[in-house]
Amino acid sequence: MAGIPPVGEEGARTLKRREKRRYISVMACGGPAAATAPSIGDEAFAAIVRRHSELFGSVGSARASLKLLRSYRDDNNNSIIIIVRCSLREAEHVLASIALVPAPAMVTLDMSSSARRLKRRIAAAAAKAQAAAKVNTAVGDKL
Repeated sequence: MAGIPPVGEEGARTLKRREKRRYISVMACGGPAAATAPSIGDEAFAAIVRRHSELFGSVGSARASLKLLRSYRDDNNNSIIIIVRCSLREAEHVLASIALVPAPAMVTLDMSSSARRLKRRIAAAAAKAQAAAKVNTAVGDKL
């Protein structure tokens, strides 16, 4: 390994590596039925970014590289589900920021390393909740 200079010396080469990301699903309280999912989702995302900036500063917010991927209305419990992308090294800070947002009330549902897997998990959880609701109403009807 005589040809490779040690790290830190002049002429040392480093590999450029893409930042790993995490995808977080967050459920925000619904609000009025007339409000659209994108507007409430944008407000909830802005609240997360604002709180993260307050807690960890503008440098922490830049390192987190927060981005709103998708927001949609969950008709089962009149809430908005948003999917947020952040960097892996700031994921814990983003989770803390979500927990400390004063309004609208938010809850973290799940976190994954791929957006596709996260969407599948959300769909599976929703289907399971609907099946449980059907069983509960069927049992209630028999009593």
